[in-house]
Amino acid sequence: MFWNGEKRTKISDSSGWGVGLLSAVALASCGGSQTPTATQLPTVTNAATARIEPAHGGAFTANYSGTYEYGPCGTDCEESDFGGHGRASFLGKSTEGVTLTLYAGHDVTGPATLTSTRIPSNSVSFQLTGGQTLPCPGVGGTLSWTVTGGTGKFAQATGSGTMTFKCVPSGYSDEWSGTLSF
Repeated sequence: MFWNGEKRTKISDSSGWGVGLLSAVALASCGGSQTPTATQLPTVTNAATARIEPAHGGAFTANYSGTYEYGPCGTDCEESDFGGHGRASFLGKSTEGVTLTLYAGHDVTGPATLTSTRIPSNSVSFQLTGGQTLPCPGVGGTLSWTVTGGTGKFAQATGSGTMTFKCVPSGYSDEWSGTLSF
């Protein structure tokens, strides 16, 4: 007998067929087989090495200041080397090294590297291009940048943006903006 609120009602006869029929109906109403199929079960080929890496990156900004050296690098060639300290998205407190070269009749070009001071094995490398005058000496200028690689957590880095130099007699400052994924 089962309790149905106010009174007890007998839902089986003496042979037990009523309870058996009720059980069969209840199981059938559950939607069929409850045994998972192979397509429903997750599979891992090697649990020891299986990892899902989240995507990292987004808007990238950086600000640095420091000193620079300027000089000729051969016939029809000028070069400026920059070294500074500052902060960058995803790197935090970091250092900057930039070498810009200008050959007569060509755009300024050169490599740059930003390196985390807290974790020096984390760095991002860039190629800079733009304009037909070196930003320093002078008043400054804007260059385009493209990520060429990285180390540590930035080993697979990609991205692009712009960098604006401001030059003063005692040094320089710059601002980076763009996107960085790693």
